[in-house]
Amino acid sequence: MLCPNDLLSLCRSTKDMRAFLLNRSTSIVIWKRCLASIEAPECPPYISEPAYACLLLEKTCYVSWFL
Repeated sequence: MLCPNDLLSLCRSTKDMRAFLLNRSTSIVIWKRCLASIEAPECPPYISEPAYACLLLEKTCYVSWFL
């Protein structure tokens, strides 16, 4: 099982991989299983699973995005 950090890295590896992993209809199960593997709280309905994984795991500040 991939951890969310690995999945985020795969998402950034090639255009085709990014297109596949960011396509909600084809990859939602993958993202949900990865987030469940780290016992993350349920993803809020107003954010996608990949964005939620970034928010939980990366050291980037997202406050300026919402201003």
